[in-house]
Amino acid sequence: MDDTNMVIEDTSERLGDKLWKSSSDFDISVYTPDVRDDYKPKLGQEFASLVDVYEFYNRYAKEARFSVRSNSTRKNRARNEIVRKEYVCSKEGKIS
Repeated sequence: MDDTNMVIEDTSERLGDKLWKSSSDFDISVYTPDVRDDYKPKLGQEFASLVDVYEFYNRYAKEARFSVRSNSTRKNRARNEIVRKEYVCSKEGKIS
């Protein structure tokens, strides 16, 4: 997979739709961390490997005072390679 670039994609519109439909009884707030620009993910940002992606998001999370975890992985079984990897806030999906 090292010869394939990883790209940050915008899923906020789809995520917003899911949140709106599934949590109409909850107050939905969005928190945007105040971190240096070089730590912030940018649309279209590319990475050379999954290790680079993981390190980038861990650095961003540490700077923003939260942690990340792997949420899902999609694999092309025919080629035995990862085609999608999703990282989320470690508290994602938990109600406090």
